[in-house]
Amino acid sequence: MSYRLIEKQVLFSGSKIRLELHHLENEEGQRTRREVCVHPGAVVILPLLPDGRIVLIRNRRYAWVGSFSPNCPREPLKE
Repeated sequence: MSYRLIEKQVLFSGSKIRLELHHLENEEGQRTRREVCVHPGAVVILPLLPDGRIVLIRNRRYAWVGSFSPNCPREPLKE
């Protein structure tokens, strides 16, 4: 199913990301909204060990106080 963009609202615009609210309409005329995080992208490095295991890093996240989140090593894209 395809959607047509009716309206785009910028909710926040920062130095690294922009948060948008997209108002969409499908082929049947039904409307919906989607929250979109726009960023310049990143490159993910996925290290594989000889036995096929994937290497992840443990990253402490501000939003998850006292817990860790597994992440792939990554680097923001340069303009």
